[in-house]
Amino acid sequence: MKKGFSFILVLAVLVSMGSGAFADSAALPTADGTVRIYIDGILRERGVSVGNVTYISLDTLNRVYSLGLKYEYSKRTATMTVSDEGLDISQPLEHIYMDVNGGYIYNKDLFVISSGRCYIPTEVAIRILSVRGEVKDGCVYLRSDKAVYSSPDKEYYEAKYGKDNINWLSRLIYAEAMNQPMECLIAVGNVVLNRVADPKHYPSTVKDVIFDDVPVVQFEVTTTGGIYLEPDTNSVIAACLAYDGANFGEDSTFFLNLKEGDASWFEAELRFVCAYGNLDFYAMDWGK
Repeated sequence: MKKGFSFILVLAVLVSMGSGAFADSAALPTADGTVRIYIDGILRERGVSVGNVTYISLDTLNRVYSLGLKYEYSKRTATMTVSDEGLDISQPLEHIYMDVNGGYIYNKDLFVISSGRCYIPTEVAIRILSVRGEVKDGCVYLRSDKAVYSSPDKEYYEAKYGKDNINWLSRLIYAEAMNQPMECLIAVGNVVLNRVADPKHYPSTVKDVIFDDVPVVQFEVTTTGGIYLEPDTNSVIAACLAYDGANFGEDSTFFLNLKEGDASWFEAELRFVCAYGNLDFYAMDWGK
């Protein structure tokens, strides 16, 4: 860049039975608080929290929505799986997203296992079940709607954010950061979306940001042909997750591959934000 659920949560235990030989869950977060859960306005359940993130148990979801969720954690593969009829979720603990019925949902907060129960982040559960609910002032409020398991695949994100947007963002991510870690791929997507969100200084669409050449070409892959390469699966997932709120680039609007470019202008004119893989990310503080 120039200046200018098969949940692989496989805890082979039926939640309704509450039994099972739990593998070492040391890599999972540890609950540090309890959460009140209101169902249709009535306090009926308790969840747990880790910092300011609330979690709801699969037991609670089964009771409220008449589900049959079961879970398993594999110590050998460090993978969590959750399943039910019509639902397969999996998430290796090293991943920042879960596979949900062949689709993907951002979930950096993983899962909690406490007192023989498996807990999932509340906002993630709401999305997976397609039910009404919110987290407010540290409490969880749910409506006892009929749960419908979601399948957030590429087509889902294209319908939600625009097929053209997902296409071009995926291509840019692949061309600029192929073979980099997922955090880096998402951060590249964040750079583009941060520019789109600042129409005072940048074009207002993903494609126009990518092909912007004022005052100079902003992404060299648009001139070398790299932008026209078919993106791989990880690049598509990163584009979808970036659109869906995953943010590793913070407020950055520039990045540089140190193996391919000179950092002198970036260091003199911009504010360093973060680094992932081979890329450094920077932000422009306008008016300073």
